[in-house]
Amino acid sequence: MKNTLGTLNLIFRKRQNGKTFLASQHYRLPLQVLTPFYSDDDGTAFVYLLNPSGGILQGDVLETDVKVESDARGFITTPSANKFYKMDEGHATLTNRIRVEKGGVLEYMPEYNIPFAQSSVVQETEFDLDREAILLAFDMIVPGRIEKGELFQYDLYTSNTSIRVDGRLIAREVAKIQPKAKDPQGMGILEGNKIYGTVFLYHKDLNPELRDAIGEIFHARPEVTGGITYLTESLAVVKLLGNHIHDCQGVIQEIWRIARLSILGKDVVRMRKY
Repeated sequence: MKNTLGTLNLIFRKRQNGKTFLASQHYRLPLQVLTPFYSDDDGTAFVYLLNPSGGILQGDVLETDVKVESDARGFITTPSANKFYKMDEGHATLTNRIRVEKGGVLEYMPEYNIPFAQSSVVQETEFDLDREAILLAFDMIVPGRIEKGELFQYDLYTSNTSIRVDGRLIAREVAKIQPKAKDPQGMGILEGNKIYGTVFLYHKDLNPELRDAIGEIFHARPEVTGGITYLTESLAVVKLLGNHIHDCQGVIQEIWRIARLSILGKDVVRMRKY
């Protein structure tokens, strides 16, 4: 099967009136972007990334490049879960390259990933940050179409994430799940859970009280296991494990709310999803 190459290039830029807009947007299907909308008072540009084909197919090669220029504020999400369809051979490749310049803010909050039975996906996400940039990034994977009883029937899910600050690598996470090779719910992996999530929070001066506030979320929501680690004084990583998507999404929403208040000084907004 011939590979399908989809590309998306976005540049967020701040106008003199303080409002962020897309100074450049180029895409090749099956990637697409909607016109920004504005839900905050500070000019943050909210953008939906779309895949009109409905999901990721065998042989897809999707490349996304995003730049948030100095003092611009962007929010990136997807309207629904990211679906990886059955693949008879080979795999799909997703590459995300994201640059946030000095004073720039990016909230990167795509919906969770659903790998269908016999799917194989390799995803690489690179965050290149200025020391005075801000990043709130979220990622979550479920075991398949849970409502159909399709649990860990996919072939491969690989997600590699790297974070560089002023060109220096400060964090790299490698997640590789091959259910046919090793039980994902075993010790040292998901340990009896089905859903796995990660949050990266970067700010040059993270408030130490953020650690306790996020820790309290897990104390109050014992149905989801998780915790927060400060890798440096500027970068915190939150991990969560759970069995029900509603519970995990609730915890993610709470983390977003607390992180937004602590780092950005504003509350969450309601996001319309399809």
